[in-house]
Amino acid sequence: MTLNPSAWQLLLSWNVTWPVATGTGLVAATYLTAFARHRRTPQGRQEWRAHHLLYFLGGLLLGFTALQSSLTSLTINSMALYILRLMVAAELVPPLLVSSLPRAVLARAPTEGFWGQVLGVLTDPFAVLVLWAAIIIFWNLPIGFNESLVSATTQGLLPLIYLIGGLLLWTQLLQIFRQFNHLNSWQRGRFGILSALPMIGVGVTWLVSVKLLYTPYLGVACLWNWSALQNQQYAGTVMLAAGLPTFLVSLYGLSKGLLEFMDHDIRDTEEEQGALPNES
Repeated sequence: MTLNPSAWQLLLSWNVTWPVATGTGLVAATYLTAFARHRRTPQGRQEWRAHHLLYFLGGLLLGFTALQSSLTSLTINSMALYILRLMVAAELVPPLLVSSLPRAVLARAPTEGFWGQVLGVLTDPFAVLVLWAAIIIFWNLPIGFNESLVSATTQGLLPLIYLIGGLLLWTQLLQIFRQFNHLNSWQRGRFGILSALPMIGVGVTWLVSVKLLYTPYLGVACLWNWSALQNQQYAGTVMLAAGLPTFLVSLYGLSKGLLEFMDHDIRDTEEEQGALPNES
């Protein structure tokens, strides 16, 4: 195995495993069958647009690349590559897959019964936020660090955990299930900022630390002759870059919600003053 792979070698060589390939095939078959079936009717064509299919194919391709390209086998030789793979699975794939589902179809999701209760739990903002913070902090900072657990989950399980956590997170950020725990602009902005803080915190910690915090790469032959500390700093840059867009967009949403609240308060004050009798 070369320790100086090119970008083409990373992306165009594959390490396909049957569980992931089978799961990806089932997801693709289910979505494409539903897309083709609904497109046969005028209402279906209004709901299932071409851009939904493009979002799905883009998310599927990125997800399969993150899980099955040679990035997976080279993860053990580069922390930066490992974090890049996780960020693709958590921050790029989920919004594409979530956006591939028509809002009109999701609006008909059950709100009662067993599946209604399941969706209610999965879309609870507090539960999603706690889960996401636990995923980011436990596996990446020494305060919750378990080296054997990290080493055992790096190759296969952890990317799937990030993918599932990202899907739940982006379901909240994009508010696709409006019948469950609907957030206004102010609440969504706060949720987005809080969800981005763990990634920004971990990224900054790795970036500025002068000692190695992520010890599984200590003594490992790293790609491109990078030291373990350099890998940690580059990985911090990747995670910081992945967390900042969500933070900035959420900050904009928070500002928008604040302005809407102030405007509403001003209008209420003017209406109250207009309702008072004039004193002569």
